Amino acid sequence: MIGAGSEDGWVPNSVMIWKGTSNQEEDYLSEMNSDVMNHWSVKYLLPNVERNSILLLDRVPYQTFHLVE
Repeated sequence: MIGAGSEDGWVPNSVMIWKGTSNQEEDYLSEMNSDVMNHWSVKYLLPNVERNSILLLDRVPYQTFHLVE
């Protein structure tokens, strides 16, 4: 699951949920990667945040991405 929140709660329509296929509970990084992050950002996040919003991301590897359509 990935989604975006604000001081008002979840950003509407920003949550993406998928069923993982990894057999290891701790190995989500094989499925959460920059391709998934790009897809979520373009399809779920950016269309649903207000213009001039500030996005705060932590520095995990999959959040180092380039937005492309």
